[in-house]
Amino acid sequence: MKKPMYMEEILEICYNNHLTVEEILNKLKKKFPKVWIATVYRSVNFLVKEWKMRKIENINKTTYYETLDKPHLHFIDEETWEIIDIPFESIEIKSPIFEQISDIRIFWKIKK
Repeated sequence: MKKPMYMEEILEICYNNHLTVEEILNKLKKKFPKVWIATVYRSVNFLVKEWKMRKIENINKTTYYETLDKPHLHFIDEETWEIIDIPFESIEIKSPIFEQISDIRIFWKIKK
């Protein structure tokens, strides 16, 4: 497969962010006005397959992408759908299985 375009720019845009393809496209268009959404889809899918990005699916029926950095948990506020990263090293769990986990999602809703 041919290496997709804008990969470095997409990785930079998504660093410490949870963005949709449309949001990535809008940020890319500021620098590359002629970029197409199909190109962004191809690029993010390639980066996910190469383990350079993570795909976060089914958050309020939306898919987000983030640049992989360190292992972390996703806390999702069911009211605002904000995704909050919690680094694994900030959580103390004494179990060997914890080191083998690649993705955990915790949804919460604030009681009123």
